[in-house]
Amino acid sequence: MIERRKNFMWKRISTIAIAAALLTGMLVGCSSTSDEIKTNPDGKRTISIMAPGAQAQSASDDAAKNPIIAQVEEKLGVDLKLRFAASSNFNEKVTATMAADTYPNILKIPSKSSAIIQNCRHGTFWDITGKVTEKNADGSYRWPNLAQSNPVILHNISVDGKVYGVYTARPLGRNAATIRKDWMEKVGYKDFPQTVDEFIDLCRKFKNEDPDGDGEDNTTALIMASFPQQIQMFLVWNGAPNAYGVDANGELKPAFYFPEYLDGLKKLKMMNDEKLMNQGWATYDPQKLDELFLNGRGGIILDVADRARRDQNKMPEARVSVFGSLAPKEGEQKRVLPTTGHNGFFAFPHASVKNVEELDECLTLLDRFEDAEISDLMQKGIEGRHYNIVNGLYQKPKLPNGKDDTSNDREFADLNQTMPLITGNTNIQSTYATECAKEVEEVQDDNENYLVLNPAEPYISNTASLMGSALDDVISEANTKFILGELDEEGWKKAVREWQNKGGLRVVEEMNEAYKMDDTVDREAAKKDAIDRGVTLLDF
Repeated sequence: MIERRKNFMWKRISTIAIAAALLTGMLVGCSSTSDEIKTNPDGKRTISIMAPGAQAQSASDDAAKNPIIAQVEEKLGVDLKLRFAASSNFNEKVTATMAADTYPNILKIPSKSSAIIQNCRHGTFWDITGKVTEKNADGSYRWPNLAQSNPVILHNISVDGKVYGVYTARPLGRNAATIRKDWMEKVGYKDFPQTVDEFIDLCRKFKNEDPDGDGEDNTTALIMASFPQQIQMFLVWNGAPNAYGVDANGELKPAFYFPEYLDGLKKLKMMNDEKLMNQGWATYDPQKLDELFLNGRGGIILDVADRARRDQNKMPEARVSVFGSLAPKEGEQKRVLPTTGHNGFFAFPHASVKNVEELDECLTLLDRFEDAEISDLMQKGIEGRHYNIVNGLYQKPKLPNGKDDTSNDREFADLNQTMPLITGNTNIQSTYATECAKEVEEVQDDNENYLVLNPAEPYISNTASLMGSALDDVISEANTKFILGELDEEGWKKAVREWQNKGGLRVVEEMNEAYKMDDTVDREAAKKDAIDRGVTLLDF
């Protein structure tokens, strides 16, 4: 056991040393072998982008081989050089790129790791704070598409209150409950639940009132897995903060310090005791969430809203729908757990973008990617080759067997990974395949009225980064054991104290240090709001 621990410590020290060496290389740099923006003989400006590739084969950037690239380059007057790396190891690819100083002109940053934050602080990337909303002399925006960036999301990607890139948009209101609407109607619910208590009542009916009509006691309501976000979604419905909240002293505190968090766990325990969720959920594979739903054994999944659309397509004989927000109690404001609103951001390295004029060229390129004509080309392809317009609506070409002809779709594979996707501009009108698909978009839009934002989202704790998931695992494990009845309230609080002693208290200190340094936040308003709401904390 001692030898194992020595080996573990040696591996950890080695990992930290390697990371430090890489970081030193990133910040200091040697002779740069990064890309340059230059003018080709045909007058086009060469601009390179590095982005993740989610498809087995990403689109070629050779205009002679790819008619989509040929049209985009001709319309924009650029020569695109695209570097795709598999999304499964894209973080490692970014780290290697920074260490070797081989930057593209536009680099997709998948997440704000400690290394990325340090590079932002040390000037590796251009600070573009306020840049996307710059105006021309006539008052119009220089980059009208990028100017539509959501301030909440810009704050989420910021480092020390500064913005170092153009984010890739993801719906803030993406989280929701996929539900069997036909089961709802069978047990007497015409409308979606509005409060947590109504939700629990509906779950009881799904469990006890034979919603599938087979005369057997073989259904459950809530399909859970070893997936902490599901628990977090419910706790936010119940009134708990999203990851962190502000207390009456104006300080950030972890969500599990607040009474609404523990109260939500107690409700989940009650639901587990009543078998309103699948038994064995604590070890259930999240990749199999669909199975119980598709097999008619469960009626509700907490996940992204788009799961409802996918499941409806898989079971057309059922009526699947979706809802997003719930209020903790009747008369209170509805709530929903948001996403961060982004899937990383595009940064502009100083090593490959030499001056403001070149930075402006890169911003112009990303802005033009958002124009409807270009966006449609890069995401849908060319009319008559990749799709047809039939009665004014988008339609894929068909093979003799009636299936969609996707033989040329590789020509736009992963091009969307190079786009901000902020505006959703399009000239192509599509029809919804199902009523559920329409409801998904409506719910995502409606959810934005009820978002419970994480006030600590932009900040990184060095202690938390060094410890990896070890601290989070303490709380996740305690939550699971409490819901299963393996821990009582005192046992759960003991786990929180363990979290504090293992480094959690230092994490809270570091988060508050970053919070107090962020001049873009109105801390006094947040404190007053906490006082007005009578916010209290649990006693540990």
